[in-house]
Parts: sequence; C-alpha cells; structure tokens
Amino acid sequence: MSIKSISLFAQILFVMSSLVLAGCSGGTMSAGGSRAGTNNIKKKGGGNGSDDGTLNPDDGDKAYLTKPKFAMMARDLRCGMCHLRVNGDIVSTSNVMSFEPDNSIPAPGNEDHIVNPFRMITLAGEYNEVVNGTWYIKGTFPNDRSRTKMKLTVTGGIKENYTGIEIPANGFPSLSLSEAERVATGNLTAGNVKIDKIATTNVVLDGTSSPIQINGEVFVKGDVVIFGTYQGRGTIYASGNIYLPGSIAPSRSAFPFPSSKEAAMEDGRRKAEDKNTDALALAAKSSIIVGNPAARVVEITPSKVKPPVADKNVFSWFSGGQGGYTNLVNRFAMRSYLIEAFIYAEGNIAGKVATFTINGGMMCDSFHILGSRGVNQVNYDYRFAGGLEVLEALKSGFTP
Repeated sequence: MSIKSISLFAQILFVMSSLVLAGCSGGTMSAGGSRAGTNNIKKKGGGNGSDDGTLNPDDGDKAYLTKPKFAMMARDLRCGMCHLRVNGDIVSTSNVMSFEPDNSIPAPGNEDHIVNPFRMITLAGEYNEVVNGTWYIKGTFPNDRSRTKMKLTVTGGIKENYTGIEIPANGFPSLSLSEAERVATGNLTAGNVKIDKIATTNVVLDGTSSPIQINGEVFVKGDVVIFGTYQGRGTIYASGNIYLPGSIAPSRSAFPFPSSKEAAMEDGRRKAEDKNTDALALAAKSSIIVGNPAARVVEITPSKVKPPVADKNVFSWFSGGQGGYTNLVNRFAMRSYLIEAFIYAEGNIAGKVATFTINGGMMCDSFHILGSRGVNQVNYDYRFAGGLEVLEALKSGFTP
C-alpha cells in the first residue's frame, strides 16, 4: 500500500496523538541505572562471576552453566526494545549495534513507510523502557544519545567488555539438528497429532480444546504451528520455522517470581525440583513468527540480515493456504499475546501484535516483535537456575 504525503502526514498526527504505536526509533539511547532522561550511563567493567554471589557455580550451581542465564539475547534488538520491560538480564555477544541509524529502511512513501514517521517527529511522551537486571556485553555499548527518543533504564547497570560466565564463551549458540534428533526421546500429543520422539512432517499443535501434552523433548523435521494451552515439561525443536498465531500458555504456571533476584532464584530452584508447574521451550533452526507472517513489519527486519521467514513459509502448506492461516490468526487478532515458554530462533523472532508477554526468555539473531498497543514484557524463568530440563540440545552452547 503506497501512501501519499497527505496520508502520511495524517498518520503522523495519529501517532503523536495516541502514542500507542511502537516503532523503530533508530539511534542509540540514553541508558543507565537511573531513570530515563538523564545522560548518565551506568557501566561496570568486565569481570568474572555474578554481582550478588547467588549464581556462583563454585557453590554447586552446575546446572546454571548449561542453561540460559538471561531473559534476552539478540544480535539485533532494534524495534524489539520499544515499549518493553525486561525482568532479568540481557546478554550481547558482541558490540551493541542495535540502536544506531539503519539506512536500509525505506524512505517515506514506500510500502514499508510505517516505520519511518518515528524518524521525522519528536514524540511528546516517553516509552520508559526498563531492564530490571544487568546488561552484559562482550563488546561495548554505544554512547551517542542524539538520535533516539527511547528512554531506557538498566537497573543493574551495563557491563561492557564482560568475560564472565553470564555470556556463552563461543557466542550465540547454534542449534545442531543432529543433536536435536539425538535428544528427542520424549513424546507429545495434541488432539489427533501424536509425536513419538520425531515427526517427519509439518505439524499443527492446537491446544484450545484440550491441553497439548508434552513429556520430554521432540523434534519436528519441518515447521510447527502451535497455540493454546499445554501440560507437562519439554522442548519442541523444529528444523524450519515455528509459528504462533495465538497465545501459548501452561495449565500450571510458575509465574510470577518474587521481585528480589535472590528470592526468585530460590523460588526457581524449588519449582524446578518439585515439578508441579509446566514448562515449555520452543527452538527453531530458522525463525519464530508471532501473529500474521504477511504483516509488512514482519517481512523486513531492521538490519535485513535475514528474512524473518523461510522462502516457503507456512502459507505453502497450511490447510487453506494464506487465507486459511489468516483466518486462524484473526481468531486472536488484537489480543495480548502470552508466550509462556523460552523461545529460541537461530534466525529471527518477529511479528506484529497488540501487546506481548514472554514468560521464560528468548534468544535469536534479530528480535523484532512489534507490540503496538501497550507495554510489552519479557520475564526470565528462574527455574533454569534449578536445572529445568529443557533445551538439552543447546546445553553445550551455554557452557563457558
């Protein structure tokens, strides 16, 4: 859809008046341990071990070394940070480049103009993005604050040139499909779909009528569409993409955790051991797409390093094609998305929804879910500190 200049001006006025749409703000940000709007970036030098001593492998936390130790890891965080609250740490395996201007985004008037009005106006409000944790960076955090309207607070400070156990020594862990196949010893049932260890075709896992039952880890050689509720603990690996047309939530949630990190760690250990709560991890060799893959904001990621979906996406095999999948997405359209799972994608985690909450954590190459109607959240699952048995195929990638 091509928008004439008068239409674009009307859209800009709407954005300024409502302040509810999230967009790519380009440029680096004001960040610090104090509230946003200051020019003080709270940074800490590199080092080993954790700040408060609660995550020390020398004290017996061996499982902590083989599981995600962060709420978020992404090479490219642009757009994904807008309107976002993170409870847990963020990890960057190289220099943080995500908040610098991106010249690859089309000029106003092109089909993908929707991301551009935010480069042309000064918003009257503040997003007040907050990271309730520490940002560990193997490289450096950009200092130029002149090109952003984002207001970011990092309560635990920013640790540049960090070399400790919070960051995987070999950088972003890659998903080995042969390892995923090796650890796939579990089973899954979703209505008429039954997976014993490995599925050799694309699958649709519908947990709306009755919960998806998962026990251990399974591997799908193809794409996965999943939504609804689930019971049990396990991981679903996909050699292709994973699609979330609607929310995915447990029957027995482990959330929320205490606000104190020390208390949350202890609560996580207890919940990991007693197994009275459900747990799910989703790991895609390609990408994880939330909502409708046809949305323009999904089709172009800010850095254009990789497309958000494979050349042949879900429309090529889903019953009814693009129309059938769009009808499915419309059942959940404009609702808040709850993704209670740790989600991993070697490519991108992308989408366009009203608002989203990720309870578990996430890691990907490019994080680009556009939540346009409120504050979005990513909350770390502290059961990982107790050795939660998911993501076994990625275990070696988390070990320093």
